[in-house]
Amino acid sequence: MIGIKKIAVHLPYYRLSRKTIGTAWGAKAGKGERRVANFDEDSVTMAIEAGLKCLQQENRDKIKGLYFASTTAPYWEKQCAAICAGVLDLPPGIRTGDFAGSTRSGTNALIAAADAVKAGLGDILIITGDCRPALPRSAQEGIMGDGGAAVLLGNSDVICHIKDSYSAWNDITDVWRMDKDNFVKTWEDRFIVQMGYEKDITHS
Repeated sequence: MIGIKKIAVHLPYYRLSRKTIGTAWGAKAGKGERRVANFDEDSVTMAIEAGLKCLQQENRDKIKGLYFASTTAPYWEKQCAAICAGVLDLPPGIRTGDFAGSTRSGTNALIAAADAVKAGLGDILIITGDCRPALPRSAQEGIMGDGGAAVLLGNSDVICHIKDSYSAWNDITDVWRMDKDNFVKTWEDRFIVQMGYEKDITHS
């Protein structure tokens, strides 16, 4: 049965505590911290780090596809999955693809990979990375951490079976960032919950 064979994550070394953020703005802050990418890290490098961990002790010749997902890819027009495939030393004849434009890009890549495995393509590696820029003094500043993750899908030696999936769309302006925006923008939380989350969950 199709499922997840392996999972790995990469978390940047640097951390920023919510207490520090609150002190800087003279406001109350919650507990905990967020990870912050170093100056030489981005979505691609962190996704690659996660991919390298995921492929440890794995036969790379069995990998038949690599999907990269991110909302903050460093290139507007250049396939990041191809860059990652080269660094990960994957075979040149595999399928590569980028998923972007939404925080659902990771789950979309996962569903596409599951469909590919089901169709008989072979094992698929999904790698993700993000450095989402939050507006200073916003609630998101203490929430949006940087990092990377990787998931290897296949139909043998799986640790978690994927029995089925269901998708639904809802065109709602809740969280967005246009090409000229420096930071992620959000609408009122109540609107997001009532018109987005609750409505979608009820429909599903």
